[in-house]
Amino acid sequence: MRKSGSLWLTAVLILALIFLDALLYAGEREAREAFRRGSSLYKQGHLDEAIKAYTETIEKGAGTKYEPVAYNNRGLAYADRGQYDKAIADYSKAIELDPKYALAYSNRGNARNDIGQYDAAIADFSRAIQLNPKYAKAYRNRGIAHAHKGQYDAAIADYAKAIQLDPQYSLAYYNRGLAHARKGQYDKAVADYSRVIQLDPKYATYAYNGRGNIYYNKGSYDTAIADYTKAIELKPEYAHPYHNRGLAYCGKGQYDAAIADYSKAIELNPNYVDAYLNRGKLYLDRAQYDKAVADFTNYIQIRPEYEVVYNNRGLAHWLKGQYDAAIADYTKAIQLEPKSARFYHNRGIAYFDKGEYMAAMADFDQAMQLDRDFADDASCSKGRALVKMGKFDEALIYHRRAISMCPGNPHYHASKGFALEKMGKRTEATSAYQRAVRIDANEYRGWQKAWVIYGQALAYARLGDKENCLKALKISIGLLPRLKDRAKREELLQEYWGDPDFKAIVE
Repeated sequence: MRKSGSLWLTAVLILALIFLDALLYAGEREAREAFRRGSSLYKQGHLDEAIKAYTETIEKGAGTKYEPVAYNNRGLAYADRGQYDKAIADYSKAIELDPKYALAYSNRGNARNDIGQYDAAIADFSRAIQLNPKYAKAYRNRGIAHAHKGQYDAAIADYAKAIQLDPQYSLAYYNRGLAHARKGQYDKAVADYSRVIQLDPKYATYAYNGRGNIYYNKGSYDTAIADYTKAIELKPEYAHPYHNRGLAYCGKGQYDAAIADYSKAIELNPNYVDAYLNRGKLYLDRAQYDKAVADFTNYIQIRPEYEVVYNNRGLAHWLKGQYDAAIADYTKAIQLEPKSARFYHNRGIAYFDKGEYMAAMADFDQAMQLDRDFADDASCSKGRALVKMGKFDEALIYHRRAISMCPGNPHYHASKGFALEKMGKRTEATSAYQRAVRIDANEYRGWQKAWVIYGQALAYARLGDKENCLKALKISIGLLPRLKDRAKREELLQEYWGDPDFKAIVE
């Protein structure tokens, strides 16, 4: 009786094991099917559906080989959705289930890179490399983390190791090119970008753009334009080469082409702040102030904490005669960067044009205190404010100070002459004006040349030489169109404000 009972119990146990094994096999089969479905959905970009499929894999495949892989892959889907906390949690669970899962360490490092946790990312990539010393992607990814920290030598070493392990690894060449460029090693950067172009048409557009940046930084604008154009041909929807080609056109003085490229970059990416900034600066220089204000405002709406854009918009408001709006923008710029002498000086000019001379001089003093290199401009401006207040002797002190710092600026000599003229010292004033017009403007380039010639126009005006005054004024405005609005309220040109020839130039 005992023997038959034992046989019965044994049979029951065997059947139970067979049933349990069947259940486990069924669970693994369902997990495998869910995993394959998730992988297919992920490749198609259906992230929500992929996450559901991987979750099903995790639920039905607990304890199977599919569980850690499903956590890892669900982490990839979360990362692609920008849900980095969930991604990191999934990668960590995959590592917990399989502590030797190098890919999960590398993926967690990528997620940490994306949220700025560079030290933690480096630790993850280093662990992945320990587990798999031939893991080229982990070396490249660790290089990216080092580059984010400004550790370009370490980054270059990691990229080089990745290339050693995989000589066809185009992205490692590309990233090494970026690092070389950041170090100013332009020839090495060009070599790396050129290698990408040879290896991989898929990434050639980025390499052409990067190589174009190198040529732009070297002042080889035509070569840069050729590379940017090639990048655009390969990927017309890529905004960066349009913007960068705009910079190169600007370097060549082809401003219409530059504006067209900045506009195309904005069309492709309406949040492209640098394109708004650079197009706005061109509009500002070309005296298209409403368009400049619009571009700077768009920038501020996207990135409200960049002080330079408030300064630029303030300048546009000032040139339109909107002094209160200009002062508000300069004040905001100062709040964001209290140590900028330029911002104080510009606000001082706006106060000056409003007739608030004490406020203007306070700003000019602050500018002189903050930056010795800016003290010449601020000294001249304070001298002009003192002239307005009738304090001519004190004004001369500041004009002489400005000239001692920068004797080649005609504007300073003209301003000194005007102070002397107000004091009735006509002979000394004439000498100052003549000194201004003898300065060689050809020693300057671009906007600096425009200001030098404008200063000479002021001196010619005070000398009573209308012909040379208007000639210089026309040249300066041709170089920098926004000077026409400065000229309309320039006190040293006031004798010509009603002159038809003057109006023809500035209107």
